[in-house]
Amino acid sequence: MNKSVTNRNSQFLKYIEELSSYEQKDFKEDGSFIINKIENPYFLNETSWNLDIFSSISNFNDEYKRALGKRQAGLKLSFSFKNSNLSTELKYIYYKKIFNYEWALVTTFGHQSTCLRKFTDFINKAYPKVNSLLELDPIRTDIKWINYLQSKGIRTEKLNTNKDTGLSYVTKTQAAGFFNLILKSLITYLDDRIEWEKDKWDMRNLYKDYGIAYNESKANYYIHFSSIKNPNLKEGCKQYIKQRLLSGHNFSTSAAQLYTRYFPGFINLITTLEPDWNDFQELTRNHILQYIEYLNSYTKNFTHKKANPEKYKKEALNCVSKFLRDSQMYEYDFAPKKSVSTLIYPEDKPTEKKKPYDQVD
Repeated sequence: MNKSVTNRNSQFLKYIEELSSYEQKDFKEDGSFIINKIENPYFLNETSWNLDIFSSISNFNDEYKRALGKRQAGLKLSFSFKNSNLSTELKYIYYKKIFNYEWALVTTFGHQSTCLRKFTDFINKAYPKVNSLLELDPIRTDIKWINYLQSKGIRTEKLNTNKDTGLSYVTKTQAAGFFNLILKSLITYLDDRIEWEKDKWDMRNLYKDYGIAYNESKANYYIHFSSIKNPNLKEGCKQYIKQRLLSGHNFSTSAAQLYTRYFPGFINLITTLEPDWNDFQELTRNHILQYIEYLNSYTKNFTHKKANPEKYKKEALNCVSKFLRDSQMYEYDFAPKKSVSTLIYPEDKPTEKKKPYDQVD
């Protein structure tokens, strides 16, 4: 048996194992809860999931009521691909999206149910024998999917506005982005590496494996590193964030998200200026001046009424300065040789402009 077949078999065993049960939160009077594993093959065996199944799962009491408020009672998710293996795979994706709280029930049984019906029709016509999404060519399949939607008169592009800059740009609609979304989700769910080795860390896994707390009320559970182009500097950045999270000393997962918002711009600029570098050892004041110039250029188009260019530049320089100082203190191999105080001056950081009196929230 070749390796690809072995991998496929192990993947489907994973689907079957997870779909055969689910975790339920049982709440106590004091508001705390315990998690119990419920052995129930409903999500594995049923080709059509009824929204009402979630009325009996305590995790989803509030969500189920909201769905009822949207008059979605009795709605179903149908997994009717010609190849039953693909149906199982899509069940697995939807199961993970629901029980990881990435999709609310209102969304799942509303828009995502509509997308699933259209995608099922598309696959059954274009790829009736495919066993797994992983067998499809991502680029060609996405083009075909877009063409399919357009042939049905479904809009595939929309106009968005950047909250920082106020500039408009065109993106895919939710329907058009559906194939890429579920494919990337599947790849993420099948990635069994420890969280630190990945380029996108899931805070829920960091809490489960290492007890690192996170804000459960936030919709964004991820810390991203994938946009950092230099692999060595990316690993250095990950090493730094990991150490600070594990130390538990005044550094939260929200702080990690803030730092990784600004690191890519700085690291990618240095990589552009010094393509042969794999560290910051030879970093000079001139590099920092070019970074400040980059920040000014990047923020000059921040036209949105809630945008704050000075705050953005100040936060970026604070994060980069702290990162470089700490790398010297921890004696990382990539740390600059020169003192950070000679690289970044206090006056480099702009003073945030106060809002006019009539614009204060």
